[in-house]
Amino acid sequence: MHKTKCLVFSAAILLCAAAITAEAQKVDDILGPWTATINAAGQQRDMQIVVSQAGGVLALTLSSPQGDQPAEKVSYDGKILNFTIKFGPAEIAIAVTVTGDTFEGKADSPFGPIDIKGKKVSEEELARQREALQPLVGDWETYSEFQGKRIEGKFRVQLVDGRLMGADASGSQGIRTEGLVPLQVNGDRMMWRIAMPYVTEDGAFVNVTLDRPNMTFKGTVKSSLGDIALTGKFVDTAKLVQAAYDDPAGIVGDWDLQVTMGAEATPAKMTVFEKDSRLHATLVAAVGTYESNSVEYNKIGKTMSTLRIHASIPTISEDELVFEFIVDGDSFEGEEIFTQGQILVTGKKISSTPSTSATSGAAPAGVTAEMVMTMLDKDKDGKITLEEAPEQLKQFYAVVDANKDGGIDVTEAKTIAAFMSGGGAGAGGAGQAPAKP
Repeated sequence: MHKTKCLVFSAAILLCAAAITAEAQKVDDILGPWTATINAAGQQRDMQIVVSQAGGVLALTLSSPQGDQPAEKVSYDGKILNFTIKFGPAEIAIAVTVTGDTFEGKADSPFGPIDIKGKKVSEEELARQREALQPLVGDWETYSEFQGKRIEGKFRVQLVDGRLMGADASGSQGIRTEGLVPLQVNGDRMMWRIAMPYVTEDGAFVNVTLDRPNMTFKGTVKSSLGDIALTGKFVDTAKLVQAAYDDPAGIVGDWDLQVTMGAEATPAKMTVFEKDSRLHATLVAAVGTYESNSVEYNKIGKTMSTLRIHASIPTISEDELVFEFIVDGDSFEGEEIFTQGQILVTGKKISSTPSTSATSGAAPAGVTAEMVMTMLDKDKDGKITLEEAPEQLKQFYAVVDANKDGGIDVTEAKTIAAFMSGGGAGAGGAGQAPAKP
């Protein structure tokens, strides 16, 4: 009898676990970005809806050129997705039926019935969208006319979590994340909403037409004060790098870096070099070696300059990172500009001659086992566990853990350092990964 009760109890636990797992899978099916069309009061609006989950709590955000609006009371029962949005003092309850990768629903509002339809954006479509939007990323010089005055500015466009974002970058301190607004691109039209605190409290809506071959745009800023003509031109960083005044000799060479993420500071290395009349940079840290996507350099005076490096570092973000530094002689300090001060970097020049390995496309020498341990040994117990290892290392973990004690110590970390530095000792030859078992 006792055995039967135990079996029944065990079966009940398994059924509950299966139900919880199935429910989690249902929720996973709706997480991510969706394109949506809302019809209300005879007008159609296209927007993006992003469903996310943190700590078991669902969240939903509606994004359009007018800005982001978080929803409230978000729930999902495996078929119906419910949420509410605020429209002035009114609260509108929306329920949509999810069928595979589409949804459809209706709602009542103070201005009449609302029809809403949506389709989930696949990973392949996200990749295509990022590829199509990438050419727009960078700085744009802008020109507008207001009350008889010509106003010049700079507008910075960036991909953040797969979304095109932008903000005014005319100030001496540049732009920070809190100033970013979502941009919507439909074919050759680009739209966004901006704040104009010194012009009108209502803000303004920007609608421009892109001339992609010439990388310019032309359109209007619509505000309560009337239409303001706006034109823009993409900043050609290649010309900036090659300008005679901006001779990059002072920045070229090898640099020791100190990278601070959160409360943890780790060493790294960087080599800046010229190739094909352009500046390039190679970044080396314990988690990998990364080549720059582009480098911009502008002199400010005899010894000071600004250096901006665009690089893709997937261990930090799936989107391109932009590091902006103020250089003073043989040292610099700065940050990754879209992480709100979460990644700070200081640098000290150690050589004016770039490492030949970096200019040939390989990692610069100088990565040490101690650097590897500092970066990867998260709990500082003297060993890199399999859980602490990045994905690239996990493939070869069994090889590097020579004594098979389940942890990589500083001696074994020399294999990783040698591989990253392009050395052959214990690394399977220059530029080659350790041989798999």
